[in-house]
Amino acid sequence: KPAAPAEGKTEEKTETPPAAPDQKTAPTETKPAPAAGGQPTPKTDANTSAAPVRSPFHLVSTNQAPTPEAGKPADATPADKPAATEPATTPAATDAAKPRAEFKPLEEVKDEIRRELARAKVRDRILRGFQPIRANMSQYHKSRIDYEANKEENDSTAAPPPIDLNALANPAPGARWVKKKEGWRLVDAKEAETLPPGETLPAETFGPTQKTKLITWADLGELNIAESRTEGNQLFIKEAFSATNTWLPGISWDLDGNAYLSWKIDEKEERVPEFDEVRDKVLAAWRFIEARKAAQKYADQLADEARKSDKSLAQSIGDKPDVEVSETGPFTWMTSGIIPGYQYRMRPRISAVEHVEAPGDAFMKTAYGLEVGRIGVAMNLPESTVYVMRLIETNPLESVLMASFEVDDFGKYYEVAGPDFQKAAANWIESLKREAGLKWERPAEPLQSDDRQ
Repeated sequence: KPAAPAEGKTEEKTETPPAAPDQKTAPTETKPAPAAGGQPTPKTDANTSAAPVRSPFHLVSTNQAPTPEAGKPADATPADKPAATEPATTPAATDAAKPRAEFKPLEEVKDEIRRELARAKVRDRILRGFQPIRANMSQYHKSRIDYEANKEENDSTAAPPPIDLNALANPAPGARWVKKKEGWRLVDAKEAETLPPGETLPAETFGPTQKTKLITWADLGELNIAESRTEGNQLFIKEAFSATNTWLPGISWDLDGNAYLSWKIDEKEERVPEFDEVRDKVLAAWRFIEARKAAQKYADQLADEARKSDKSLAQSIGDKPDVEVSETGPFTWMTSGIIPGYQYRMRPRISAVEHVEAPGDAFMKTAYGLEVGRIGVAMNLPESTVYVMRLIETNPLESVLMASFEVDDFGKYYEVAGPDFQKAAANWIESLKREAGLKWERPAEPLQSDDRQ
């Protein structure tokens, strides 16, 4: 993220948008092991969400008869007309297909509009700051291609001198970029004063760059950049281990709006390492797995003690020296967002929960399976922490949620089931292979860069 703007410029402050009114929220008390600190979040009113207007498609999807019009009996449909279960030809479905514009009052959406405008400004500033740095990286990429092509004919060909990305990303105060025939170059503040302002570009400060050694899929997955998406809307971690050219710069964005300018500088064929090379990692992983059992057992004991008291977690187990209870704000099981630069909604993902590190489906399933006042125990996604939770309230009411579900876009809920569908399809294919006795005599050939379509 760029540093603060220069004097005389201001940036709009963004806030986390509230949970969507058509999704269930579940404020909970959580006790992590170890617990995270934080201040209680004010509760929301459970009756503030208004029921949405029903769509005529509801009549078709549940095979109910439409309400008869004034002056006509309910069975007035001629026998030769199609039934209501054929929405493509029924009058009800035809009328419902006409789009109806609905707008929220400006007072309800003005904060979100401000946030979107602020995100757009930040995105544009990041791209402007990346432009000259990426141009230098692209120039180096071309020099590497020339070097690789010529060194086979001439062994004395020298490799192009490496560029210092850290220096480009952290220029001196007052430095600016100026574009010359040979490309973009940095000039100091004194030289920049002698140039016309329209010929230079501010040099942004992005902080220290990070260079990894040869890294595995699992190690890369622990970095923030792993789940970002490239300009081709592909997960960075997948593209990094694909046939992407080395030294080719690219930009990726994560769901929080952070941008990454990166390139791959080397790759090696995968192999099974010798045990001595990974002994420490294997031992640490084994100890970590064994520690989960002790953490789960302790969390279950705390939960049983809290259930017997029939009080809040803070009152029942909060006075223990090794326990700290925090109250979350409202959260939904799933959420979706818009990646900067891409004007469409992304596939729903697990929501963030205050004071909970990396919640997953197991955590959400436990939270959403609780009745108000009940207590549950669940691990987070990496199974690194066990949480004891107590549900305080839900909002909106279940009847409001059901009404929203009946009129909401089916595609939103279909996307939620996408990972489960893919897993079921993969299991089905594997079962067919087992039943057929399929056996590969040789491994598949690795995908070459020229084979991509």
